Amino acid sequence: MLGCGVQVSAAAGGGAGGLTSEERADLAARHRFDPLPEGYTYDGYRYYDAFGDASPTHPCMPEFVARFVAERAQAAHEAEEQRRAAQQAAAPRSVHVTALAAAPLSAF
Repeated sequence: MLGCGVQVSAAAGGGAGGLTSEERADLAARHRFDPLPEGYTYDGYRYYDAFGDASPTHPCMPEFVARFVAERAQAAHEAEEQRRAAQQAAAPRSVHVTALAAAPLSAF
């Protein structure tokens, strides 16, 4: 059995407010048969810990949520960087002219 590999912190955005109910259901379906931490079993309907306590969600669901939210935030950040780069590339460039040194009149 495996332990959940991702540690969740409050700053990771792994709270329930980070996902829609559809996203949460999709994550649950995608990770339904993922390896369980030591001491957990799954009967196809509920997850049970070593003490017999049942849960409808995978014991690593907080980590799955945190990873999903972090990946979504990273994708949004990259999209914003690309948008800014494209905007800067399309912006007209201004040219600054400095004063030119005048040639001495005696040279003509």
